[in-house]
Amino acid sequence: MRPAPFEVEDLFAALRGMFRPLSSDAPFPIVIERAQVPTMVTDENKVSQILRNLISNALKFTERGEIRVSVRHDSDRGEGVFAVADTGVGIAAADLGRIVDEFVQVDTSGGRRERSSGLGLPHYRSLAELEGGPLKAGSGVGGGSKFTLRLPTAFAQATSR
Repeated sequence: MRPAPFEVEDLFAALRGMFRPLSSDAPFPIVIERAQVPTMVTDENKVSQILRNLISNALKFTERGEIRVSVRHDSDRGEGVFAVADTGVGIAAADLGRIVDEFVQVDTSGGRRERSSGLGLPHYRSLAELEGGPLKAGSGVGGGSKFTLRLPTAFAQATSR
């Protein structure tokens, strides 16, 4: 971990630039909302890695609608709450707990299986835990998915939640 102060809006601006070419080619928008959270002190590169992976996963499973990336400040808990939501195929409730296990891939609608190692989400869940927060998934078949990352605005030694 290399915690340092950074502005989430600067990170979101970089994400907008990175995904702009994909958004212009996709039949749906990738909306990265304006960030209105205080300066965070954590490892910006790891936060960026997690968000890029979640956006990339959303691109794989979304054919129409949108992908929306947002952050809000939970002042009561001193956390930035990041969310990546899509309107894709979704994940069955029975599979939600398994998607963060190593080497696991779940069938999507029509039995389609994405080609991957099944290591992305487990790796990024571990990074989130190093940063001091959980990475949680919510979804329903045909209803899209939403991944939420809660991180302390000021890094402290990580603890499991």
